[in-house]
Amino acid sequence: RLQTVSKLRINDVNVDVGEESDNDVGENDTIGDPAMVEDEVVFTIDVENLFSDTDDINIEDVKVNMLIEGIDDGDDIDEDSEKKDIDKDSEESFEISFTVPLEADDKTYTITITAEGDDENGATHMATRMIKLEVEKEDDDLRITRSELGSQTILCGESTALAVQIRNFGKDDQNEAALV
Repeated sequence: RLQTVSKLRINDVNVDVGEESDNDVGENDTIGDPAMVEDEVVFTIDVENLFSDTDDINIEDVKVNMLIEGIDDGDDIDEDSEKKDIDKDSEESFEISFTVPLEADDKTYTITITAEGDDENGATHMATRMIKLEVEKEDDDLRITRSELGSQTILCGESTALAVQIRNFGKDDQNEAALV
């Protein structure tokens, strides 16, 4: 594989976190709004082919990769976009999304975004941008994640059982939590 001066550039990184948006997140910037567990995070990444009309070289099979190390209880999130060709002196948008894992810690994570493709001559072109995502957790955040009623119908004077699964999504231990 031939390596050359890259003619790919990441122009814009726009991020939707839950219902909030942050446009044009720059190198080493922190996304404007923190994410909560189970928030959907959507990245729209604009990648440009810097070859000019006179160069007349397209970059093919460009894909964007997003890597967040250790966010899912020590495991990584590693997502790829669809592949696209980018014509000379043109730009394409790529979308990658993920859901903040339940096991994410309350901290700031570094996200590595890499665009890579090959030109018509077989040379590889690559561009990278590092940004930060802050994940926040409430101190106290207990949720019922499953419930099951023993009987669907109950007559007056009868009883039934209710099975409930409760999960702690918060930062603090909930040793004295009770369902009343």
